[in-house]
Amino acid sequence: MAISYKDYNILSKDQVYELYEDAGWTSYTKDIKKVLFGIQNSHFVYTAWDGDLLIGLVRVISDNYTIAYIQDLLIKSKYQGQGIGKHLLEEIKKKYKHVRQLVLLIDKDGPLAFYESQGFSEASKNDCLSYVFINQVDTKN
Repeated sequence: MAISYKDYNILSKDQVYELYEDAGWTSYTKDIKKVLFGIQNSHFVYTAWDGDLLIGLVRVISDNYTIAYIQDLLIKSKYQGQGIGKHLLEEIKKKYKHVRQLVLLIDKDGPLAFYESQGFSEASKNDCLSYVFINQVDTKN
């Protein structure tokens, strides 16, 4: 298995659907077109591939000066634990080393230990608070 990495945001509907479904992000796969638009309009997208198979993705939304939001980091379950997520995050940290804040929001049952091992910490440990408002969006339109 030779994993390759690409700065690439033009992905097919099927590739994205399979990756997000495998990760269990089913709220995203209900409206895969919006996810595709989100990926295509991200500031930076970095992907991992096993041949022609999309196996990982990280994307960033940023002003490229003061803040960068790591919106998604997904690795297909079969490929987890092989350093792929770490590699994707290292690329983000290198690309945005000039930006003061790298922010990510994860579910409370997410891989907290992984993010902490990569140097991330809870906002409250940095004298910050984080709030989120989630719209209940109708995915049928």
